[in-house]
Amino acid sequence: MMTLTDTRVRNTELIAQYNALFAAKRFADWSLLFQPDCHFEVAYPLPPLPAVLHGRDELVGFIGAMAEAVGDVRIDRQSTHQTIDPDVVITEHRLSVELLGGGQYQNQYISVIQLRDGLIAEVREYYGSIEHAAFVASLA
Repeated sequence: MMTLTDTRVRNTELIAQYNALFAAKRFADWSLLFQPDCHFEVAYPLPPLPAVLHGRDELVGFIGAMAEAVGDVRIDRQSTHQTIDPDVVITEHRLSVELLGGGQYQNQYISVIQLRDGLIAEVREYYGSIEHAAFVASLA
């Protein structure tokens, strides 16, 4: 049986892997960090982008398509915050994305991540909505 400390260490390592695989655009591997029935929600949805993605296949399909529309991805200034519940982790990071038409998207993200059985079950992302709106407009 895992101790509380073991669970926290495992989850911290999983979050580091989550960010590394995302930045590398290795979405097939990244998707394996999620429960098959996961859901991924953004706090400030902008149509036509979905507010919630349901399931691993929908998540990796959408994120993979978004990644094709941009160049290099970098994640910096990562920090992980533990909660009383070892399977709820709050993360902060700075996302930088090279835009194919020139320029760069940068934004600060905060994610509340719920894990189940060592995999990600739920993600709720918060970010600067002004920067995100400009990014979505650049993709149109």
